[in-house]
Amino acid sequence: MHGLQRGELRFSEYCDQWPQIFSEEKQRIESELGEWCGHIWHIGSTAIPGLMSKPIIDIAMDFSDANQLWHMAEVFEHRLGYRFRNVHHEPNHWYLCRDNDAEVRLFHIHLWLAGSPGLDRHLNFVRIVSSNASLQCEYARLKWEWAEKTGWDRIEYSEAKSSFVRRVLQAE
Repeated sequence: MHGLQRGELRFSEYCDQWPQIFSEEKQRIESELGEWCGHIWHIGSTAIPGLMSKPIIDIAMDFSDANQLWHMAEVFEHRLGYRFRNVHHEPNHWYLCRDNDAEVRLFHIHLWLAGSPGLDRHLNFVRIVSSNASLQCEYARLKWEWAEKTGWDRIEYSEAKSSFVRRVLQAE
């Protein structure tokens, strides 16, 4: 299962196809961006083998020069079908998303200026949780609790899990 109706919060069991879906999208991005393409990583819960997740593939990408951003945004929108959403939660972090024709959200892309601390946090979180089975179990249990507590509201759910993410990163 890949994709989620826009605005919906639902979990899927881990899908062995998620890494392949990421890989195919990464290749598509690299071929369109060419020299503008920075490093590309699979992030979020779909990048953690065995962990249930919202079935949307999260992608992180860095770029070295802020002047590249507007060129990249044009390529993402006009040739790759992404919507550029501008600045995300912190400086040097931009957000894009891609839906299919039925308005099912397929991908999120987080663009960071190289060296941004937010990128390191996302990469470290995936690395830490991927290598710790007890954290994976705790995270899966808490995801259900947060979803129930927030009435399955995606925005509130995302905010609810931030304290867990901070705790995991601070413990390292």
